[in-house]
Amino acid sequence: MCKPYISECHFRQYDYGTKGNELHYGQKSPPDYELDNITTPVYLIYSQNDWLVTEKNTIKLCTKLGTACRGTIMVSDFSFNHLDFAYGTDAPELVYRKVISMFDRH
Repeated sequence: MCKPYISECHFRQYDYGTKGNELHYGQKSPPDYELDNITTPVYLIYSQNDWLVTEKNTIKLCTKLGTACRGTIMVSDFSFNHLDFAYGTDAPELVYRKVISMFDRH
């Protein structure tokens, strides 16, 4: 799930809590991932009915990924939600075929 790792425009490593972060990372909060270092093409797919990932955060993440982000794609079915990406019976038609097509292009 993305929500614990994406907040306030940060894409961070795992949050162990203040004490755990100090032990693990040497600082109170988890460090941000260095998104500028990503060079692999990335497409971000989201849905309007997702309670964990918003369109706004998807666009912000795409911006932070820079040239690695090749685009954002919104699932056309408004009722499609976060769990449907994995378990939705219509996911093959709405998402998986698009993902396979993207792999074929790269």
